[in-house]
Amino acid sequence: GIDSFTGGAGYIGAPLVQVVNDPGDTTGFGATAVATVSGGVVTGITITNPGVGYTATPTFVLTGGGATTAATVTGTAPTPNTSGGMTFLGSGRTTLTGANLYTGATVVNGGTLQITDDAQLGAVPASPAVNVTLNGATLYNNDSTPVIHANRTISLGIGGGYLQAGWAPKSLTVNGLITGVGGLAINWDGGALVLNAANDYVGNTTIGDTGPSYWANVAANPTLRIGIDNALPFGPGKGNVVFGTSANANIPTLDLNSRNLQVNGLTGAANAVIDNSAGTGDYLLTVGNNDQTSTFAGSIRNTSGKVGLTKTGTGTLTLSGASSYTGNTTINNGTLIANLPNNTLNPVMVFNRLGSVTLNGGTLTSTSGAITGYQTYSFDAAAVVTVGGSSASTIATNGTFNGIHLNTNTVFDVADATSSVDTDLTVSSPLIDRNLSEGGAGALTKNGAGTMTLTGINTYSGNTTVNAGKLELADGAGMRFVLGATSGTNNTLTGAGSVTLDGDFSIDTTAADGLGSGSWTLENVGSLTGAYGSNFSVVGFTDAGNNKWTKANGAKTYTFDETTGILTLTQPGYASWIDGFFPAETNPLIIGAGADPDFDGIANGVEMVIGGDPKLGMDAALLPTLELVTDPVGSPAIPAGNYLLFTYRRTDLSVTGGVTADCETDTDLAGTWTSSTGAPGVVIQVDDNFTFTPAAAANTDRVRVYIPRAANTTLFGRLKVVVP
Repeated sequence: GIDSFTGGAGYIGAPLVQVVNDPGDTTGFGATAVATVSGGVVTGITITNPGVGYTATPTFVLTGGGATTAATVTGTAPTPNTSGGMTFLGSGRTTLTGANLYTGATVVNGGTLQITDDAQLGAVPASPAVNVTLNGATLYNNDSTPVIHANRTISLGIGGGYLQAGWAPKSLTVNGLITGVGGLAINWDGGALVLNAANDYVGNTTIGDTGPSYWANVAANPTLRIGIDNALPFGPGKGNVVFGTSANANIPTLDLNSRNLQVNGLTGAANAVIDNSAGTGDYLLTVGNNDQTSTFAGSIRNTSGKVGLTKTGTGTLTLSGASSYTGNTTINNGTLIANLPNNTLNPVMVFNRLGSVTLNGGTLTSTSGAITGYQTYSFDAAAVVTVGGSSASTIATNGTFNGIHLNTNTVFDVADATSSVDTDLTVSSPLIDRNLSEGGAGALTKNGAGTMTLTGINTYSGNTTVNAGKLELADGAGMRFVLGATSGTNNTLTGAGSVTLDGDFSIDTTAADGLGSGSWTLENVGSLTGAYGSNFSVVGFTDAGNNKWTKANGAKTYTFDETTGILTLTQPGYASWIDGFFPAETNPLIIGAGADPDFDGIANGVEMVIGGDPKLGMDAALLPTLELVTDPVGSPAIPAGNYLLFTYRRTDLSVTGGVTADCETDTDLAGTWTSSTGAPGVVIQVDDNFTFTPAAAANTDRVRVYIPRAANTTLFGRLKVVVP
């Protein structure tokens, strides 16, 4: 060190200290020193770098500084002072290659400091202390795998600091704490930066940046690898995690590396990746601390293990990338928006896929859907939606194409979070079947003591099972049922829990329309024993009163009964026909098949066949007629001869209702009447939907029965009607 010097006089600034080798010393180099001036006088000279290879004491010469009287060094000690540090200024790049001995701090104000080993930063402090300061500068791995010692704390100045790991597969590992008022940025390059301390710097963490010496190349895809739980700062007064973008479409990656990580905001474009590359367990990424709102358009996935996502804080996290992580999604507060990516570059469409989700008073939603026919997001197989906390939660969508795909059986386990009869989970998004490339009927199971309310027009076609608690179908909401091609084949609403139905049933009868009759139990919830809510309806059906809804299927009728939950398909039949004239009447003297309430001499059963009106009377003009004909012409062909022609009207309604009509004959009114159907020589012609005078009821056929007279001089005919 320097033992004595004269202070000089009149200094305006500090003089430059030159280190001049002894004439016999040909190996020493690198020593530096600085002078300190106070009151125009040099008050101290400090060796900032002892240099290496000195065989004799060098001479120190002070020049400049504007002094009126120059200071001089009058003596030096034989042992160099090694307590100084190193300061680097300017925008250039300095490369250190030797193992340095100085014990002071390394300060880099701008530019780049390249190293290959921790020893190049001087002696390691005996205990953790700020030893490296970066202020708008880069600490750069120069094609090696340096590991910064745990006692060597890095401080980030107001201009922030940049770390650059070098090209792959090289890495830069920082075991010490990173602190300071600035932010940390990882420059574009190909290697991995590993952080092994719970750092507490104030600014943002940026993955992919253009700090001094960054690499502009398509292979510059940096990785920030977490080496300890919560290695990045979070909470009040801390920054967010930000992924950079570049003209080379580089891919910045945050690797959880089998660790858990909490962050404040999370911002990234489609190029950003969050992954887990090691371990087989469950690893948790928590986003939204400090009530931050942010948007992440990149991908969250797990190459190894399972990554789970927890949304915390009152802010909103928007995910709009093609994520495929398989761990649970938990929303403890605020809102998680999951938007479908408009993935035009990938020939295989990627969905927003969700595993199990936990909602603790939060909202899961979406604000956009890119492609018609695909869901906004989808629950994976065996996914469970768990609702807890102390306030109500919500699942919603608001996109161009709305809907959440239910898997074969998506379970909603809803606790009584509100501790009241109020709704604990509102699902306003339509719940739909998986379709297009992921076909299959979705099903819903409701567990837990809480109340789940559906407010969307749901179209999933699997079963709905309410095992516990309550399921409400709100006014305006919909639940869909799909009938099979056989009676009794359909999805159902069932379970031991409580159900309130104030919305609408939509019943797809397409496959069953060709059946003659059938019965389908749509709802058999034990708690539903009477009528549904006052706003309940069946889409496309008519309110028939008495808690029944009907829809015509040609001449047949679908009837849904709220009190039983059963849908039936019936032929029109006599009972429904007579009920159309005498609604709710039960007196057999009025509605019986043999009754004649209008006193026109025609029984009700016959009135149904001939298209009469049993209530208003006088339908004699519609009765069958008799005439004698010879050699008639018709189709099918009629053999020549003499015939009794019996003509009557027959409505299609009576035929589909199972009512039979037949012409019978007798020769004396005292013997046995003989059916003409199938009798020898009898020809029956049917003219479908014939035009009668007087006009007939709709869809009425003319039936002509040609009965051979033979030797009979007398022949009587009558119309026999049998009502089942």
